[in-house]
Amino acid sequence: MKLEQGTVEVIYNNNVESPLFNTPVLQIIAYKRVETKTDKSSRYHLNLSDGKYYIKAVMSSTISPMMEKNIKINSMIKIKKFQLLSKNDNNFVYVRELECYEDCNRKMGDPTPVSKFNSDIRDVAPSENNDKNKYVEIEKENTVEKKKIEREEVVKNRKVSHMDITSVSSINPFQTKWKIKATVTTKSDIRYFTNQKGEGKLFSMEMADNSGSIKVVAFSESVDIFYPLMDVGKTYIISKGFVKMAHKQFSNTTSNYEIHLDKNSEVELTAEVENPKVHYNFTKVGALNTTNPIVDIIGVVKEVFAPSTVMIKSVQKEAEKKDFILVDKTGSVRVTLWNNLVETELDNNPVVALKNMRATEYNGVSLSTISSSSIVINPELEEAYELRGWYEEEGKDIKIVLPKREEESKTIEEVTTMELEYSTIISTIIFIKEDLLWYSACVECNKKVELEGEGQYRCERCNNLFDKCNFRFMVTMNVADHTGQIWLTLFDEQATKLFKHTANELKEIGEEDSTKLQSIVKNLNNKELVFKIRRREENYNNELKVRYNGLNIEELDYIKESYKILKKIDN
Repeated sequence: MKLEQGTVEVIYNNNVESPLFNTPVLQIIAYKRVETKTDKSSRYHLNLSDGKYYIKAVMSSTISPMMEKNIKINSMIKIKKFQLLSKNDNNFVYVRELECYEDCNRKMGDPTPVSKFNSDIRDVAPSENNDKNKYVEIEKENTVEKKKIEREEVVKNRKVSHMDITSVSSINPFQTKWKIKATVTTKSDIRYFTNQKGEGKLFSMEMADNSGSIKVVAFSESVDIFYPLMDVGKTYIISKGFVKMAHKQFSNTTSNYEIHLDKNSEVELTAEVENPKVHYNFTKVGALNTTNPIVDIIGVVKEVFAPSTVMIKSVQKEAEKKDFILVDKTGSVRVTLWNNLVETELDNNPVVALKNMRATEYNGVSLSTISSSSIVINPELEEAYELRGWYEEEGKDIKIVLPKREEESKTIEEVTTMELEYSTIISTIIFIKEDLLWYSACVECNKKVELEGEGQYRCERCNNLFDKCNFRFMVTMNVADHTGQIWLTLFDEQATKLFKHTANELKEIGEEDSTKLQSIVKNLNNKELVFKIRRREENYNNELKVRYNGLNIEELDYIKESYKILKKIDN
Protein backbone atom coordinates (compact mmCIF):
# COMPACT_ATOMS: atom_id res chain seq x y z
CA MET A 1 0.00 0.00 0.00
CA LYS A 2 1.11 3.53 -0.73
CA LEU A 3 0.20 6.82 0.94
CA GLU A 4 -0.92 9.69 -1.26
CA GLN A 5 -0.46 13.16 0.14
CA GLY A 6 -3.67 15.14 -0.05
CA THR A 7 -5.88 12.27 1.11
CA VAL A 8 -6.43 13.72 4.60
CA GLU A 9 -7.31 17.16 3.20
CA VAL A 10 -9.77 15.57 0.76
CA ILE A 11 -11.49 13.65 3.57
CA TYR A 12 -11.48 16.59 6.01
CA ASN A 13 -13.02 18.90 3.39
CA ASN A 14 -15.56 16.23 2.40
CA ASN A 15 -14.42 16.32 -1.23
CA VAL A 16 -16.38 13.25 -2.35
CA GLU A 17 -15.57 13.92 -6.02
CA SER A 18 -11.86 13.30 -5.52
CA PRO A 19 -10.51 9.82 -6.33
CA LEU A 20 -8.62 9.97 -3.01
CA PHE A 21 -11.93 10.00 -1.08
CA ASN A 22 -12.81 6.41 -1.94
CA THR A 23 -11.12 3.55 -0.03
CA PRO A 24 -8.36 5.83 1.30
CA VAL A 25 -5.00 4.45 2.44
CA LEU A 26 -3.69 6.01 5.68
CA GLN A 27 -1.06 5.29 8.34
CA ILE A 28 -1.76 4.92 12.06
CA ILE A 29 0.72 7.23 13.81
CA ALA A 30 -0.94 7.19 17.27
CA TYR A 31 -3.82 5.46 19.03
CA LYS A 32 -5.38 4.85 22.42
CA ARG A 33 -7.97 2.39 23.71
CA VAL A 34 -11.14 3.96 25.15
CA GLU A 35 -13.83 2.14 27.10
CA THR A 36 -17.35 3.15 26.10
CA LYS A 37 -19.75 4.37 28.75
CA THR A 38 -22.78 2.56 27.40
CA ASP A 39 -21.48 -1.00 27.15
CA LYS A 40 -18.50 -3.12 28.00
CA SER A 41 -16.91 -2.87 24.56
CA SER A 42 -14.01 -0.62 23.67
CA ARG A 43 -13.07 1.57 20.75
CA TYR A 44 -9.81 2.98 19.52
CA HIS A 45 -9.12 6.66 18.93
CA LEU A 46 -6.39 7.24 16.35
CA ASN A 47 -4.41 9.77 14.41
CA LEU A 48 -4.43 8.77 10.72
CA SER A 49 -1.79 10.28 8.42
CA ASP A 50 -1.15 10.60 4.68
CA GLY A 51 2.47 11.66 5.28
CA LYS A 52 1.64 15.39 5.20
CA TYR A 53 -1.35 15.85 7.51
CA TYR A 54 -3.16 13.70 10.03
CA ILE A 55 -6.79 13.58 11.06
CA LYS A 56 -8.48 12.30 14.22
CA ALA A 57 -10.39 9.03 13.84
CA VAL A 58 -12.52 6.64 15.87
CA MET A 59 -12.66 2.92 15.14
CA SER A 60 -15.93 1.01 15.32
CA SER A 61 -16.05 -1.48 18.19
CA THR A 62 -16.33 -4.26 15.61
CA ILE A 63 -12.77 -3.51 14.49
CA SER A 64 -11.33 -3.45 18.01
CA PRO A 65 -10.39 -7.18 18.05
CA MET A 66 -8.39 -6.66 14.85
CA MET A 67 -6.65 -3.66 16.42
CA GLU A 68 -5.70 -5.62 19.51
CA LYS A 69 -4.34 -8.64 17.63
CA ASN A 70 -2.78 -7.33 14.44
CA ILE A 71 -2.57 -3.56 13.93
CA LYS A 72 0.30 -1.59 15.41
CA ILE A 73 1.77 1.91 15.34
CA ASN A 74 2.84 2.80 11.73
CA SER A 75 0.53 0.16 10.23
CA MET A 76 -1.05 1.07 6.89
CA ILE A 77 -4.81 0.60 6.62
CA LYS A 78 -7.16 0.73 3.63
CA ILE A 79 -10.59 1.90 4.73
CA LYS A 80 -13.58 0.26 3.06
CA LYS A 81 -16.42 2.07 4.88
CA PHE A 82 -16.33 5.27 6.89
CA GLN A 83 -18.35 8.30 7.93
CA LEU A 84 -17.13 11.87 8.20
CA LEU A 85 -18.46 13.40 11.42
CA SER A 86 -18.06 16.76 13.10
CA LYS A 87 -17.84 17.93 16.67
CA ASN A 88 -17.18 21.50 17.79
CA ASP A 89 -16.65 22.52 14.14
CA ASN A 90 -13.88 19.94 13.72
CA ASN A 91 -14.21 16.98 11.40
CA PHE A 92 -13.11 13.46 12.22
CA VAL A 93 -13.44 10.01 10.68
CA TYR A 94 -15.56 7.18 12.07
CA VAL A 95 -14.10 3.99 10.59
CA ARG A 96 -16.72 1.27 10.17
CA GLU A 97 -14.87 -1.37 8.15
CA LEU A 98 -11.33 -2.03 6.92
CA GLU A 99 -10.53 -3.62 3.57
CA CYS A 100 -6.97 -4.63 4.46
CA TYR A 101 -3.93 -3.59 6.46
CA GLU A 102 -0.16 -3.83 6.15
CA ASP A 103 2.71 -3.54 8.63
CA CYS A 104 5.19 -0.70 8.21
CA ASN A 105 8.37 -0.26 10.23
CA ARG A 106 8.58 3.53 10.13
CA LYS A 107 6.53 6.69 10.21
CA MET A 108 6.09 8.25 6.78
CA GLY A 109 6.85 11.96 6.59
CA ASP A 110 6.38 14.49 9.40
CA PRO A 111 2.61 15.04 9.40
CA THR A 112 0.90 17.94 11.17
CA PRO A 113 -2.77 18.27 12.17
CA VAL A 114 -5.04 18.95 9.21
CA SER A 115 -6.59 21.67 11.37
CA LYS A 116 -4.73 23.37 14.18
CA PHE A 117 -8.09 23.64 15.91
CA ASN A 118 -8.67 19.87 15.68
CA SER A 119 -9.27 19.14 19.35
CA ASP A 120 -9.15 15.77 21.07
CA ILE A 121 -12.09 13.48 20.35
CA ARG A 122 -13.63 11.72 23.30
CA ASP A 123 -16.71 9.54 23.57
CA VAL A 124 -18.22 10.67 20.31
CA ALA A 125 -18.34 7.39 18.44
CA PRO A 126 -21.89 6.99 17.15
CA SER A 127 -24.11 4.50 18.88
CA GLU A 128 -27.79 4.13 19.44
CA ASN A 129 -27.49 5.83 22.86
CA ASN A 130 -25.50 8.84 21.74
CA ASP A 131 -27.19 12.21 21.96
CA LYS A 132 -27.66 13.28 18.33
CA ASN A 133 -26.75 16.87 19.17
CA LYS A 134 -23.21 15.87 20.11
CA TYR A 135 -22.13 15.38 16.52
CA VAL A 136 -23.26 16.04 12.99
CA GLU A 137 -23.06 13.39 10.29
CA ILE A 138 -21.50 15.00 7.22
CA GLU A 139 -21.36 12.13 4.79
CA LYS A 140 -23.33 8.93 4.59
CA GLU A 141 -21.64 5.56 4.45
CA ASN A 142 -18.77 5.42 2.00
CA THR A 143 -18.76 2.06 0.22
CA VAL A 144 -16.84 0.39 -2.55
CA GLU A 145 -19.82 1.03 -4.82
CA LYS A 146 -19.14 4.76 -4.58
CA LYS A 147 -16.05 4.23 -6.69
CA LYS A 148 -18.44 3.92 -9.62
CA ILE A 149 -19.36 7.62 -9.48
CA GLU A 150 -19.71 8.86 -13.03
CA ARG A 151 -16.84 11.05 -14.20
CA GLU A 152 -19.36 13.65 -15.29
CA GLU A 153 -20.10 14.37 -11.62
CA VAL A 154 -16.69 16.02 -11.35
CA VAL A 155 -18.22 18.90 -13.31
CA LYS A 156 -21.31 20.43 -11.66
CA ASN A 157 -23.60 23.14 -12.95
CA ARG A 158 -23.88 26.02 -10.52
CA LYS A 159 -23.80 29.75 -10.15
CA VAL A 160 -21.05 31.41 -8.15
CA SER A 161 -20.84 34.77 -6.46
CA HIS A 162 -18.47 37.12 -8.24
CA MET A 163 -16.94 37.84 -4.83
CA ASP A 164 -15.42 34.32 -4.86
CA ILE A 165 -13.69 34.69 -8.22
CA THR A 166 -10.07 35.61 -8.94
CA SER A 167 -9.51 37.26 -12.32
CA VAL A 168 -7.17 35.50 -14.73
CA SER A 169 -4.95 38.57 -14.93
CA SER A 170 -4.32 38.61 -11.17
CA ILE A 171 -3.64 34.92 -10.53
CA ASN A 172 -0.11 34.10 -9.33
CA PRO A 173 1.79 31.33 -7.47
CA PHE A 174 1.70 33.22 -4.17
CA GLN A 175 -2.04 32.89 -3.72
CA THR A 176 -3.00 29.97 -1.48
CA LYS A 177 -6.70 29.98 -2.31
CA TRP A 178 -8.16 31.05 -5.62
CA LYS A 179 -10.93 30.33 -8.09
CA ILE A 180 -11.08 31.47 -11.67
CA LYS A 181 -14.15 31.52 -13.89
CA ALA A 182 -13.00 31.31 -17.49
CA THR A 183 -14.05 30.04 -20.89
CA VAL A 184 -12.13 27.43 -22.89
CA THR A 185 -11.03 29.18 -26.08
CA THR A 186 -8.71 26.48 -27.44
CA LYS A 187 -8.15 22.85 -26.48
CA SER A 188 -5.35 20.62 -27.72
CA ASP A 189 -5.47 16.96 -28.60
CA ILE A 190 -4.04 14.46 -26.11
CA ARG A 191 -0.28 14.21 -26.62
CA TYR A 192 1.67 11.09 -25.70
CA PHE A 193 5.33 11.12 -24.71
CA THR A 194 8.02 8.79 -23.42
CA ASN A 195 10.74 9.66 -20.94
CA GLN A 196 13.00 7.86 -18.49
CA LYS A 197 10.07 7.14 -16.16
CA GLY A 198 7.99 5.58 -18.91
CA GLU A 199 5.09 6.68 -21.04
CA GLY A 200 2.86 9.64 -20.24
CA LYS A 201 0.27 11.93 -21.73
CA LEU A 202 -0.92 15.52 -21.47
CA PHE A 203 -3.33 18.02 -22.93
CA SER A 204 -3.60 21.77 -22.63
CA MET A 205 -6.22 24.46 -22.98
CA GLU A 206 -6.26 28.20 -23.25
CA MET A 207 -8.88 29.77 -21.01
CA ALA A 208 -9.93 33.39 -20.88
CA ASP A 209 -12.06 35.86 -18.98
CA ASN A 210 -12.45 39.54 -19.70
CA SER A 211 -9.18 40.34 -17.94
CA GLY A 212 -6.88 38.03 -19.91
CA SER A 213 -5.98 34.49 -20.92
CA ILE A 214 -4.01 31.67 -19.29
CA LYS A 215 -2.80 28.19 -20.25
CA VAL A 216 -4.17 25.19 -18.32
CA VAL A 217 -2.34 21.84 -18.50
CA ALA A 218 -3.22 18.34 -17.27
CA PHE A 219 -0.85 15.35 -17.08
CA SER A 220 -1.25 11.59 -16.79
CA GLU A 221 -4.36 10.45 -14.87
CA SER A 222 -5.68 14.01 -14.78
CA VAL A 223 -6.07 13.74 -18.55
CA ASP A 224 -8.58 10.91 -18.10
CA ILE A 225 -10.57 13.00 -15.63
CA PHE A 226 -10.71 16.36 -17.34
CA TYR A 227 -10.24 15.86 -21.09
CA PRO A 228 -13.72 14.40 -21.75
CA LEU A 229 -15.40 16.97 -19.53
CA MET A 230 -14.09 20.26 -20.90
CA ASP A 231 -15.24 21.71 -24.21
CA VAL A 232 -14.32 24.77 -26.22
CA GLY A 233 -16.82 27.58 -25.70
CA LYS A 234 -17.98 26.47 -22.26
CA THR A 235 -17.26 28.30 -19.01
CA TYR A 236 -15.84 26.59 -15.94
CA ILE A 237 -14.82 27.42 -12.40
CA ILE A 238 -11.38 26.02 -11.57
CA SER A 239 -9.70 25.78 -8.17
CA LYS A 240 -7.05 23.73 -6.37
CA GLY A 241 -4.61 23.65 -9.27
CA PHE A 242 -0.91 24.47 -9.17
CA VAL A 243 0.12 27.87 -10.52
CA LYS A 244 3.55 27.82 -12.16
CA MET A 245 5.65 30.09 -14.33
CA ALA A 246 4.54 29.79 -17.94
CA HIS A 247 6.76 28.26 -20.61
CA LYS A 248 6.27 31.13 -23.03
CA GLN A 249 7.84 29.18 -25.88
CA PHE A 250 4.73 26.97 -25.76
CA SER A 251 2.01 29.57 -25.29
CA ASN A 252 1.05 33.07 -26.24
CA THR A 253 -1.34 33.94 -23.42
CA THR A 254 -1.50 37.27 -21.61
CA SER A 255 -0.58 35.65 -18.27
CA ASN A 256 2.98 35.00 -17.15
CA TYR A 257 1.75 31.87 -15.37
CA GLU A 258 -0.02 28.64 -16.20
CA ILE A 259 -2.24 26.28 -14.20
CA HIS A 260 -1.47 22.57 -13.80
CA LEU A 261 -4.41 20.34 -12.89
CA ASP A 262 -4.07 17.17 -10.85
CA LYS A 263 -6.55 14.63 -9.49
CA ASN A 264 -7.36 16.90 -6.52
CA SER A 265 -8.22 19.88 -8.70
CA GLU A 266 -11.83 21.02 -8.87
CA VAL A 267 -13.45 21.94 -12.18
CA GLU A 268 -17.10 22.98 -12.24
CA LEU A 269 -19.25 23.84 -15.23
CA THR A 270 -21.13 27.06 -14.62
CA ALA A 271 -24.59 27.75 -15.96
CA GLU A 272 -23.66 31.37 -16.54
CA VAL A 273 -22.84 32.11 -20.17
CA GLU A 274 -19.57 33.97 -20.63
CA ASN A 275 -18.36 35.42 -23.91
CA PRO A 276 -14.89 36.70 -23.12
CA LYS A 277 -12.96 38.72 -25.63
CA VAL A 278 -10.39 36.61 -27.47
CA HIS A 279 -7.00 37.95 -26.46
CA TYR A 280 -4.61 38.19 -29.40
CA ASN A 281 -0.98 39.26 -29.30
CA PHE A 282 -0.36 39.82 -33.00
CA THR A 283 3.10 39.69 -34.57
CA LYS A 284 3.78 41.35 -37.92
CA VAL A 285 4.95 39.06 -40.72
CA GLY A 286 8.16 41.03 -41.06
CA ALA A 287 8.95 40.51 -37.38
CA LEU A 288 8.53 36.71 -37.37
CA ASN A 289 11.41 34.75 -35.85
CA THR A 290 11.91 31.64 -33.76
CA THR A 291 12.91 33.48 -30.59
CA ASN A 292 9.20 33.41 -29.70
CA PRO A 293 8.07 30.33 -31.63
CA ILE A 294 4.37 30.48 -30.63
CA VAL A 295 2.70 33.53 -32.15
CA ASP A 296 -0.63 35.09 -33.08
CA ILE A 297 -0.85 36.66 -36.52
CA ILE A 298 -3.41 38.39 -38.72
CA GLY A 299 -3.25 38.92 -42.46
CA VAL A 300 -4.94 38.45 -45.82
CA VAL A 301 -4.90 35.13 -47.67
CA LYS A 302 -3.09 35.88 -50.93
CA GLU A 303 -2.82 32.40 -52.45
CA VAL A 304 -4.08 28.93 -51.51
CA PHE A 305 -2.47 25.64 -52.55
CA ALA A 306 -4.22 22.32 -53.03
CA PRO A 307 -4.45 20.03 -49.98
CA SER A 308 -2.04 17.09 -49.86
CA THR A 309 -1.25 14.07 -47.72
CA VAL A 310 2.17 13.51 -46.19
CA MET A 311 3.73 10.78 -44.06
CA ILE A 312 4.84 11.89 -40.59
CA LYS A 313 7.96 9.80 -40.00
CA SER A 314 8.03 10.22 -36.23
CA VAL A 315 4.68 8.46 -35.79
CA GLN A 316 4.48 6.60 -39.11
CA LYS A 317 1.08 8.15 -39.86
CA GLU A 318 -0.36 10.03 -42.77
CA ALA A 319 -1.62 13.57 -42.19
CA GLU A 320 -3.49 16.08 -44.33
CA LYS A 321 -2.07 19.55 -44.89
CA LYS A 322 -2.95 22.68 -46.81
CA ASP A 323 -0.63 25.61 -47.46
CA PHE A 324 -1.47 29.22 -48.20
CA ILE A 325 0.35 32.54 -48.44
CA LEU A 326 -0.52 35.15 -45.82
CA VAL A 327 0.34 38.83 -46.38
CA ASP A 328 0.29 42.03 -44.39
CA LYS A 329 1.93 45.42 -44.88
CA THR A 330 5.33 44.08 -43.80
CA GLY A 331 5.67 40.98 -45.95
CA SER A 332 4.41 37.50 -46.72
CA VAL A 333 4.73 34.07 -45.11
CA ARG A 334 3.81 30.51 -45.97
CA VAL A 335 1.28 28.99 -43.56
CA THR A 336 0.48 25.29 -43.19
CA LEU A 337 -2.84 24.03 -41.81
CA TRP A 338 -2.90 20.46 -40.50
CA ASN A 339 -5.62 17.84 -40.12
CA ASN A 340 -9.07 19.22 -39.17
CA LEU A 341 -8.16 22.80 -40.08
CA VAL A 342 -7.51 21.71 -43.68
CA GLU A 343 -11.28 21.98 -44.25
CA THR A 344 -11.22 25.72 -43.53
CA GLU A 345 -12.58 27.69 -46.51
CA LEU A 346 -10.07 30.31 -47.66
CA ASP A 347 -11.65 31.46 -50.91
CA ASN A 348 -11.96 35.13 -51.97
CA ASN A 349 -8.90 36.38 -50.08
CA PRO A 350 -10.34 36.56 -46.55
CA VAL A 351 -8.67 38.24 -43.59
CA VAL A 352 -7.71 35.52 -41.10
CA ALA A 353 -6.71 35.75 -37.46
CA LEU A 354 -4.51 32.83 -36.43
CA LYS A 355 -3.84 32.03 -32.79
CA ASN A 356 -1.08 29.85 -31.33
CA MET A 357 0.88 29.25 -34.53
CA ARG A 358 4.34 27.71 -34.49
CA ALA A 359 7.04 29.73 -36.25
CA THR A 360 9.94 27.77 -37.70
CA GLU A 361 12.98 28.90 -39.58
CA TYR A 362 14.31 26.14 -41.75
CA ASN A 363 15.09 27.21 -45.32
CA GLY A 364 13.00 30.31 -44.65
CA VAL A 365 10.43 31.44 -42.13
CA SER A 366 7.08 29.62 -42.09
CA LEU A 367 4.10 29.07 -39.81
CA SER A 368 2.17 25.91 -39.03
CA THR A 369 -0.74 24.97 -36.82
CA ILE A 370 -0.35 22.93 -33.64
CA SER A 371 -3.03 21.15 -31.60
CA SER A 372 -4.01 24.34 -29.74
CA SER A 373 -4.14 26.58 -32.84
CA SER A 374 -7.32 28.30 -33.99
CA ILE A 375 -8.34 30.29 -37.06
CA VAL A 376 -11.06 32.93 -37.41
CA ILE A 377 -12.20 34.07 -40.85
CA ASN A 378 -12.90 37.80 -41.27
CA PRO A 379 -12.83 38.57 -37.53
CA GLU A 380 -14.54 41.70 -36.24
CA LEU A 381 -11.31 43.38 -35.22
CA GLU A 382 -9.93 46.81 -35.93
CA GLU A 383 -6.79 45.21 -37.39
CA ALA A 384 -8.93 43.17 -39.80
CA TYR A 385 -10.79 46.23 -41.15
CA GLU A 386 -7.49 48.06 -41.60
CA LEU A 387 -5.95 45.12 -43.46
CA ARG A 388 -8.98 44.76 -45.73
CA GLY A 389 -8.73 48.41 -46.74
CA TRP A 390 -4.99 48.14 -47.35
CA TYR A 391 -5.37 44.97 -49.44
CA GLU A 392 -8.09 46.39 -51.68
CA GLU A 393 -6.11 49.57 -52.36
CA GLU A 394 -2.61 48.18 -52.87
CA GLY A 395 -2.02 44.81 -51.21
CA LYS A 396 -3.59 42.68 -53.94
CA ASP A 397 -1.08 44.00 -56.47
CA ILE A 398 2.07 43.30 -54.47
CA LYS A 399 4.55 40.69 -55.61
CA ILE A 400 4.93 37.79 -53.19
CA VAL A 401 8.44 37.48 -51.85
CA LEU A 402 8.68 34.74 -49.27
CA PRO A 403 11.36 35.51 -46.67
CA LYS A 404 14.45 33.41 -47.06
CA ARG A 405 17.46 34.36 -45.07
CA GLU A 406 21.07 33.45 -45.32
CA GLU A 407 21.96 31.12 -42.51
CA GLU A 408 23.73 33.07 -39.78
CA SER A 409 25.55 31.05 -37.16
CA LYS A 410 24.76 31.51 -33.49
CA THR A 411 26.91 30.98 -30.44
CA ILE A 412 25.97 28.22 -28.03
CA GLU A 413 25.11 30.86 -25.46
CA GLU A 414 22.65 32.46 -27.91
CA VAL A 415 21.12 29.08 -28.74
CA THR A 416 20.50 28.20 -25.08
CA THR A 417 19.35 31.60 -23.81
CA MET A 418 17.17 32.48 -26.83
CA GLU A 419 15.70 28.93 -26.89
CA LEU A 420 15.94 28.78 -30.69
CA GLU A 421 14.24 25.76 -32.24
CA TYR A 422 16.48 25.67 -35.34
CA SER A 423 19.94 27.18 -35.44
CA THR A 424 23.42 26.83 -36.93
CA ILE A 425 26.48 26.72 -34.70
CA ILE A 426 30.20 26.51 -35.36
CA SER A 427 31.55 24.28 -32.62
CA THR A 428 34.39 21.94 -31.71
CA ILE A 429 33.88 18.29 -30.75
CA ILE A 430 35.12 17.89 -27.19
CA PHE A 431 34.06 14.34 -26.38
CA ILE A 432 32.22 11.44 -28.05
CA LYS A 433 30.63 8.70 -25.94
CA GLU A 434 32.19 5.46 -27.19
CA ASP A 435 30.02 2.99 -25.26
CA LEU A 436 26.80 3.64 -27.21
CA LEU A 437 27.60 4.56 -30.81
CA TRP A 438 24.88 2.49 -32.48
CA TYR A 439 21.80 0.42 -31.83
CA SER A 440 20.27 -2.75 -33.30
CA ALA A 441 17.65 -1.66 -35.84
CA CYS A 442 14.82 -3.36 -37.66
CA VAL A 443 15.62 -4.12 -41.30
CA GLU A 444 12.20 -2.78 -42.34
CA CYS A 445 11.34 0.22 -40.13
CA ASN A 446 14.72 1.10 -38.53
CA LYS A 447 13.25 1.04 -35.01
CA LYS A 448 15.15 -0.63 -32.18
CA VAL A 449 14.91 -4.43 -31.98
CA GLU A 450 15.57 -6.87 -29.14
CA LEU A 451 17.54 -10.11 -29.46
CA GLU A 452 15.37 -13.12 -28.60
CA GLY A 453 16.67 -16.32 -27.06
CA GLU A 454 16.65 -18.21 -30.38
CA GLY A 455 18.97 -15.72 -32.06
CA GLN A 456 16.21 -13.78 -33.78
CA TYR A 457 15.43 -10.08 -33.47
CA ARG A 458 11.99 -8.90 -32.42
CA CYS A 459 10.58 -5.60 -33.64
CA GLU A 460 7.70 -4.37 -31.49
CA ARG A 461 6.53 -1.91 -34.14
CA CYS A 462 6.41 -4.47 -36.96
CA ASN A 463 5.37 -7.20 -34.52
CA ASN A 464 7.65 -9.62 -36.30
CA LEU A 465 10.82 -11.68 -35.88
CA PHE A 466 13.85 -11.28 -38.14
CA ASP A 467 16.95 -13.41 -38.61
CA LYS A 468 19.21 -10.37 -38.78
CA CYS A 469 19.28 -6.67 -37.98
CA ASN A 470 20.97 -3.51 -39.16
CA PHE A 471 23.10 -1.29 -36.99
CA ARG A 472 22.37 2.42 -37.05
CA PHE A 473 24.19 5.30 -35.43
CA MET A 474 22.89 7.23 -32.45
CA VAL A 475 25.95 9.18 -31.29
CA THR A 476 26.06 11.43 -28.25
CA MET A 477 28.78 14.07 -28.20
CA ASN A 478 29.74 17.20 -26.34
CA VAL A 479 30.46 20.24 -28.51
CA ALA A 480 31.70 23.67 -27.43
CA ASP A 481 32.58 27.14 -28.58
CA HIS A 482 33.95 30.15 -26.70
CA THR A 483 30.58 30.80 -25.01
CA GLY A 484 29.60 27.38 -23.70
CA GLN A 485 28.92 23.73 -24.46
CA ILE A 486 25.96 21.43 -25.14
CA TRP A 487 25.29 17.73 -25.54
CA LEU A 488 24.30 16.87 -29.08
CA THR A 489 22.86 13.69 -30.63
CA LEU A 490 23.69 12.69 -34.21
CA PHE A 491 21.64 10.05 -35.96
CA ASP A 492 22.56 7.66 -38.73
CA GLU A 493 22.90 9.85 -41.82
CA GLN A 494 24.93 12.63 -40.20
CA ALA A 495 27.02 10.27 -38.07
CA THR A 496 27.93 8.33 -41.23
CA LYS A 497 29.18 11.61 -42.74
CA LEU A 498 31.18 12.26 -39.58
CA PHE A 499 32.85 8.84 -39.25
CA LYS A 500 33.01 8.22 -43.03
CA HIS A 501 31.82 4.69 -42.22
CA THR A 502 28.40 3.13 -41.75
CA ALA A 503 27.48 1.78 -38.33
CA ASN A 504 27.77 -1.77 -39.67
CA GLU A 505 31.29 -1.04 -40.97
CA LEU A 506 32.42 0.62 -37.77
CA LYS A 507 31.09 -2.26 -35.69
CA GLU A 508 33.06 -4.74 -37.80
CA ILE A 509 36.20 -2.62 -37.38
CA GLY A 510 35.71 -2.66 -33.61
CA GLU A 511 35.22 -6.42 -33.53
CA GLU A 512 38.45 -6.95 -35.48
CA ASP A 513 40.56 -4.34 -33.69
CA SER A 514 39.07 -2.34 -30.81
CA THR A 515 42.07 0.01 -30.66
CA LYS A 516 41.46 1.04 -34.28
CA LEU A 517 37.84 1.90 -33.43
CA GLN A 518 39.00 3.97 -30.46
CA SER A 519 41.49 5.76 -32.69
CA ILE A 520 38.77 6.67 -35.25
CA VAL A 521 36.59 8.11 -32.51
CA LYS A 522 39.33 10.01 -30.69
CA ASN A 523 40.72 11.52 -33.90
CA LEU A 524 37.46 13.45 -34.21
CA ASN A 525 38.06 15.27 -30.92
CA ASN A 526 39.00 18.95 -31.41
CA LYS A 527 37.50 18.92 -34.90
CA GLU A 528 35.63 22.14 -35.71
CA LEU A 529 32.45 21.74 -37.76
CA VAL A 530 29.28 23.56 -38.77
CA PHE A 531 26.25 21.96 -37.12
CA LYS A 532 22.64 22.58 -38.10
CA ILE A 533 20.78 21.69 -34.90
CA ARG A 534 17.26 21.47 -33.55
CA ARG A 535 16.22 22.12 -29.97
CA ARG A 536 13.58 19.77 -28.58
CA GLU A 537 11.88 19.71 -25.21
CA GLU A 538 10.77 16.50 -23.54
CA ASN A 539 8.58 16.11 -20.49
CA TYR A 540 10.27 14.32 -17.59
CA ASN A 541 8.37 14.04 -14.31
CA ASN A 542 6.25 17.04 -15.36
CA GLU A 543 9.42 19.04 -15.96
CA LEU A 544 10.72 20.00 -19.39
CA LYS A 545 14.18 18.76 -20.39
CA VAL A 546 16.05 20.20 -23.37
CA ARG A 547 17.66 17.96 -26.02
CA TYR A 548 19.65 19.00 -29.10
CA ASN A 549 19.72 16.90 -32.27
CA GLY A 550 22.10 17.38 -35.18
CA LEU A 551 20.22 17.79 -38.47
CA ASN A 552 23.27 18.36 -40.66
CA ILE A 553 27.04 18.69 -40.38
CA GLU A 554 29.43 20.37 -42.78
CA GLU A 555 33.13 21.08 -42.96
CA LEU A 556 33.90 24.67 -41.98
CA ASP A 557 34.89 26.92 -44.90
CA TYR A 558 37.46 29.09 -43.12
CA ILE A 559 37.82 31.56 -46.01
CA LYS A 560 34.07 32.16 -46.29
CA GLU A 561 33.74 32.45 -42.53
CA SER A 562 36.60 34.95 -42.39
CA TYR A 563 34.83 37.18 -44.93
CA LYS A 564 31.67 37.05 -42.82
CA ILE A 565 33.60 38.16 -39.74
CA LEU A 566 35.30 41.00 -41.64
CA LYS A 567 31.90 42.17 -42.91
CA LYS A 568 30.55 42.28 -39.36
CA ILE A 569 33.59 44.30 -38.25
CA ASP A 570 33.06 46.80 -41.09
CA ASN A 571 29.42 47.24 -40.16
